[in-house]
Amino acid sequence: MAAKKKLNKSKSASFLPSFPKFKRVQAIVGIAAVAGIGAYYILSSIAGGPNAVPSASNSIVLEYVAAHDHGVNTDSLPEFHSEPAILYGNGLLLCGVGHGKSANTNELTSTTLTSAQIASLLSSVSDTGIFKLPAVNTVDDFAVDSSEESIAVNYLSGAKKTAYFAGPKPAALLKAEEIITAKCASVNKAYDPEGVVVTSRKVDSPSTDLVTIDGSGIDLTSSAEPKAVELHGLQASNAKNKFSNNSKAKISLDGTAVEATLQPILPLADPISYRQSPGTALASSYVPMRMYWFRPSDRALYSNYGEYSTISAQIRGFFSAQIYNKVPSASNNGVVVGQQTTAYYHACQANISCSSDGDMNAYNNILAEMKARGLVTSGWSTNVASQVPSSRGAGWCYGYGGPIGGVRSASTSFGITFGYGSTTGGCDVTNGTLKYWVPSHEYGHTLGLAHTCGEAGSLMDNCSSPAYNAAWTSYFHVNSGQKSDLNINSLGLNNRIQGRVYNGSTGAGIAASIYTCTGLGNITTDANGNFDARLGTKAGFCLRVVSGAPSGYKLTTYENSEHAGATSYEAQVAGYNCYHNTACSSTQQTWDRTVDSGYNFNYTP
Repeated sequence: MAAKKKLNKSKSASFLPSFPKFKRVQAIVGIAAVAGIGAYYILSSIAGGPNAVPSASNSIVLEYVAAHDHGVNTDSLPEFHSEPAILYGNGLLLCGVGHGKSANTNELTSTTLTSAQIASLLSSVSDTGIFKLPAVNTVDDFAVDSSEESIAVNYLSGAKKTAYFAGPKPAALLKAEEIITAKCASVNKAYDPEGVVVTSRKVDSPSTDLVTIDGSGIDLTSSAEPKAVELHGLQASNAKNKFSNNSKAKISLDGTAVEATLQPILPLADPISYRQSPGTALASSYVPMRMYWFRPSDRALYSNYGEYSTISAQIRGFFSAQIYNKVPSASNNGVVVGQQTTAYYHACQANISCSSDGDMNAYNNILAEMKARGLVTSGWSTNVASQVPSSRGAGWCYGYGGPIGGVRSASTSFGITFGYGSTTGGCDVTNGTLKYWVPSHEYGHTLGLAHTCGEAGSLMDNCSSPAYNAAWTSYFHVNSGQKSDLNINSLGLNNRIQGRVYNGSTGAGIAASIYTCTGLGNITTDANGNFDARLGTKAGFCLRVVSGAPSGYKLTTYENSEHAGATSYEAQVAGYNCYHNTACSSTQQTWDRTVDSGYNFNYTP
């Protein structure tokens, strides 16, 4: 990858003034925002013109994202590494050096731009021709998304983005980077966040290069398990004063040595939504997920591999609580015994796109093998817990993943987490939160969730490490903007499948379970017998009552005339009229209804 330019910012006092031994241990398991891969042109005319920008404080207007090093060292506390630039609708511009940049310039600085300055900056970026570039710029169709650099601009009428992965960097993208970098070069005011996260844990031997601070008044732990505490207002000010412009410090707590890190909480913002045109699905409404446990041929199966069944159930439960009616079953598909050794997977092989990163090679090698064995299926999210250790060392829980194939489909993804199962480091399935958080983050991208930055507890945060031993279901979340995208606005979920199961004589609703022939599995009616499911455009489905039907009653449905007397709705197509439409299969042409409502089941004595 081309060398990245370093932001030339002055050495003023800063909230995050220095990371002299920057370890790049950011704990995000790697995929870039699946929903964000693309440069979309939405030219609809709206009030303020098609290029009017959002003005809300929770709307990101411009985002410059650098490549990410996705892993967590379980022997180190989490640290914060910002994106190079984030501009909010209220004019707040945050500048950082991003991942993979020089370790001694990790300031996070800020300024507030006027409306005219925002318009000027966006105009300059657009004038480079960046949005005339292909949506994805790469010489490697299988480049995983953690290697992405991208620039996105968000207008009220839609978002434009281009992403770079590998090969020569286009001149327009280089010019756009220069414009944003030059703007940030003049931003010298240290960012003072309203909220911070303090993460602490007991250590036997504190780092000798850390400053010692007074920890009184800060909620710390005397346990070896990390503890994260989110602070706001006066408590946050107190913590920032005690850390005195240091991001990491050591503290004596009743004679116990404790290390703690201080991370900023960035303003909560809805992610940029990359949409095409009405009626075009961007992300699938449901993406079935398969989970495998993988061991190389030279490693015995860890005895705790059975925990993966619990992990599968936990992931489904998490998304079920966060997202309305969009979550498929998460199936545990058992153990896959690799055909090669650990050393083979870490090495460059002739049939993969090779890297100096052993984990990247392992990702590509395992993906190639599982595809050849028929274990990676189009339209599925495949998550692999691998006993192959991270090439970075035993203490690393490291992952790569993302959409696969040249089309970069939002409905087919593959992710691997390295170092699973070991109780001496890495991704221990017996303790901690990584075992849940890592595959859930990747599955979130498969649904179309974009990254967040600096949002405490966000499942999709790509700027700061999580409190990886925090309480799983109470600490992590999908934010309100992302829920809105998935539940209401996401074009992949815009087709409502509606109907009712009822007693035709009395009009009373019937509690019933209905099979859908999709990854949604069975859906249930409410107290009035109504049901309402969401599916992506052109998704195929059926509706069959499988339980709740009153015994001895006659069932009438309202199917197309070719299937008079049918007791179910077969071969339906969401958001598309296949009735006598030769673009559809012959079965769909006779079964599909012209609308996706009125799927009624009338039971009469």
